[in-house]
Amino acid sequence: MERIRRSKKPSYTIYIVLTAIILTVGYATFAQPLAHKLSTILFDNSRFGPWNSNTPNNNQNNNQSTNTNTNTNNSQVPTKQNNNYNNNSISTKQWDVSFIDAKKENMNGNVVEVYPVSYNKLSATFSVEFNNPEDSITYEFTVKNKGELDAKLDGYDIITTNNDNFKFDVEGLNKGDILKVNKTAKIKIKTTYVSENQENTSSDNLSNETGKIVVTLRYIQK
Repeated sequence: MERIRRSKKPSYTIYIVLTAIILTVGYATFAQPLAHKLSTILFDNSRFGPWNSNTPNNNQNNNQSTNTNTNTNNSQVPTKQNNNYNNNSISTKQWDVSFIDAKKENMNGNVVEVYPVSYNKLSATFSVEFNNPEDSITYEFTVKNKGELDAKLDGYDIITTNNDNFKFDVEGLNKGDILKVNKTAKIKIKTTYVSENQENTSSDNLSNETGKIVVTLRYIQK
């Protein structure tokens, strides 16, 4: 009896099973940790500022720092050339010369102090009323150099609404005087009512005179 030989076809089932096992193990071992790591990197707020609202803006901080330095460098000490005697932009750490006190020292005659003396930086103001010739009032001012640079008096101005009838005598103010750091200077200004007509000084022929007086000092760097 003749045997019939049947060719055996290779079975692919075992290969499919083995491939599935390898892919499963490989995914669990490599692919899944890698995917987790990539997602952590992509969505990590500490690395990427745009997703973190608390991340400081370096550009803003740099701009603020630049503006601060610019304002500091704009300070200017008064000199003979720039005439910057009483400028608010002067840095008080470098330049600070100003009145620190002003008071009435003496009054002669029938004098009325309309407005008490006041001062701001290097300017002082007072207002008086005179009723008779030779009436006078004297004020004492104190100026101090509280800055870090020696100062020199370049001059001063005394302005009033009645220049023709007021005479001023000044003590302690001389152009070129040096005011060293932390030193003070005393200044006295006497204001006297002078008649326009020296030949007729009778009080009956004279009206009272009221004037506002402004004293300004001009200091520059030594």
